[in-house]
Amino acid sequence: IPVIDGGECEKGIESTIVQVDEEQKQVTLLRPGIISSTEIIDYLEKQNLDFHFDQKEKSIAPGHLKNHYQPQVPFLLVDSRKEITPELKRTIEAHFKENFVTWILNPTPELAARQLYKDLRYFSSQQTPIMLAIDPLWKNSPAWSGIMDRLQKACHFYLEIEDSGQFKVTNKH
Repeated sequence: IPVIDGGECEKGIESTIVQVDEEQKQVTLLRPGIISSTEIIDYLEKQNLDFHFDQKEKSIAPGHLKNHYQPQVPFLLVDSRKEITPELKRTIEAHFKENFVTWILNPTPELAARQLYKDLRYFSSQQTPIMLAIDPLWKNSPAWSGIMDRLQKACHFYLEIEDSGQFKVTNKH
């Protein structure tokens, strides 16, 4: 498949897609993107539009494959309230039999979105397995919803670390 590289994207990730049903006065989020659900609701309220907003994503929008955006190297997405210490990292690497590079995203969602695909392509080109720890604030932040969506689809493994240090691995293949 031929691909045209148009350069770095201004916003980083694909657009937010919504469906508007004027008869039912319903706006439904089909795919999260850089425009957050909060921004959409704020806009509807500021325009005095009487619409109900549904945040349930629908699979009719592009980008809903189970394993979308995956790099060519193992990508481990880590969900932990605890800091990933060097000891915990060694335990994870021993479990996977891989040496992971710790990937750090910019803490500003707009900048992280711009960084996302560029970094995934870089790690793939370097054949570098990657591990990214999710900041707990990202999970419930409308500004991070589109990025979290892309990260969850890009990862090969999702690792949940309990407070006890035990972890549960979900294989995304």
